[in-house]
Amino acid sequence: MDVDEQCMVKADEVKAGKHRYLILKLNDRSTEIVVEKVGDSGDYDAFVADLPASECRWGVYGFDFQGRRLCLITWSPEEAYFKERMVQATCRSDLRRALWSITDEVQAIDYDEVSYEVVSQKVRRGR
Repeated sequence: MDVDEQCMVKADEVKAGKHRYLILKLNDRSTEIVVEKVGDSGDYDAFVADLPASECRWGVYGFDFQGRRLCLITWSPEEAYFKERMVQATCRSDLRRALWSITDEVQAIDYDEVSYEVVSQKVRRGR
């Protein structure tokens, strides 16, 4: 799967502290991963609110633990179509390779798994 260059550019900007988070998605033809939203709010709740309840997305969030740590969150809610979830799963490794500045990774299927407490704890532990 191709990854749009803006994904890498914006992820580097999150790493540098210019933005707090990114929301990424597949384009309409499911041929490329693209930036859907750049979030400048420091509020983690705003990031979670940008994850749709029934569609897959990837999130890149910049945590400030021992320097800036970028966490790739694979959002694959159970309400999403099965085919969409499978396509997302196969694309994750391509995205991970393209976003070299990612330090941590989390997979979530519901809002409990993407809560600040759960994700930040995994980032602090380095998992």
